Amino acid sequence: MNAGLVAYSQRLAHTLGTNEVFARLYGTARRTSGCHLDAWCPEARCTAQWGKHVRPDAYGRWTENGHSVDFFLEYDTGTETFDRVLAKLNGYAALAAATGISTPVLLLTSSARRETSLHGRLQLRAAQTSVPCATAVAGSNPEDAIWLPHDRREGRLRLAELADHWPPPAKEERP
Repeated sequence: MNAGLVAYSQRLAHTLGTNEVFARLYGTARRTSGCHLDAWCPEARCTAQWGKHVRPDAYGRWTENGHSVDFFLEYDTGTETFDRVLAKLNGYAALAAATGISTPVLLLTSSARRETSLHGRLQLRAAQTSVPCATAVAGSNPEDAIWLPHDRREGRLRLAELADHWPPPAKEERP
């Protein structure tokens, strides 16, 4: 795609927003002891890896003071309907079933109003699919206490705190 097409692309805000999340995490990791951006996979790499089930905008792994959380990022600019956004959880549930790994999905929205509406709908949908999810509004530092898990109505968590909020399921012992 040439530069002119990218500059006028409807996806430009989406791409810039997604990249800003990881640029902020990388910047924090460079300035803050105990913080590391361990992985950052952009959309194309995610599609190549998990495209049979999901097409996240990005995948990341963040570590802060020994607490690590893997996550998929869905950057919501408000152009898709809530039904379409929530339907993506079916793919994440299918991926978890296929791999045995349930990775949180972080939905970053374009406004506080949109986040409130999405979070209300997400509570029921995430419980139905068993996919751990959290919402936040774009523009803040993604490592800060901006994330509202689907199973809470208040009490936002830091990105690293999500690791303890949704601990990985215990492995079943086999005879």
